[in-house]
Amino acid sequence: MGQFMKVLFYLLPVLLLVTVFPVFGSAMDIDSYKRSNYQAVKVQEEIPDENGWLDSEWWRFIQGKPAVDSLHLGMWSLHLDGSGEFFGTGRNNDHNHLIGFQYNGFNAGTFINSHSDRTFSAGLSREVYSKQYSPDLRFDAGYRLGLLYGYYDNLPSILNLSAYAMPVFGLSWKRVGLDIGVVPIGVLTLNFRIDIDKR
Repeated sequence: MGQFMKVLFYLLPVLLLVTVFPVFGSAMDIDSYKRSNYQAVKVQEEIPDENGWLDSEWWRFIQGKPAVDSLHLGMWSLHLDGSGEFFGTGRNNDHNHLIGFQYNGFNAGTFINSHSDRTFSAGLSREVYSKQYSPDLRFDAGYRLGLLYGYYDNLPSILNLSAYAMPVFGLSWKRVGLDIGVVPIGVLTLNFRIDIDKR
């Protein structure tokens, strides 16, 4: 079971890229893409790039936009090394009891971490892609990064502050959403979201 979960962990982001993002899908309008690329190249030739890489297309993509304002409630983890409570030895806590919020691209919250310690987090929440499938159904992809306090010796830290960065994939129905986070150390997280503003 542990090997299967590790393979799933590494394949999940690739599957999401291939099946959802419009660059790889059939929903993309090739002609409008070519026109916008031609116009971008034409403008770039006329106006010199004064800010260097900060004006590049990939930087604008990474920067994204602020994630939707929302409340975050409840969180569960899946430890892909087989050490969690759901699919493993039970050494790590999988019930994280998150309470948090996102506002104007920032996030803050508190939860019980894998080692059963109270942890506080604060950082940025950015959205790099979103697709409205119907008036009520929306998919978005982005990332969260920031600082954690409460992991102590369980993560590299300075003054008990640890850095974190993780891609997040969300699915919303009206104002209720579900976020899946991919923690690079081999943990998937799932939490509920209540959107304050609706996009």
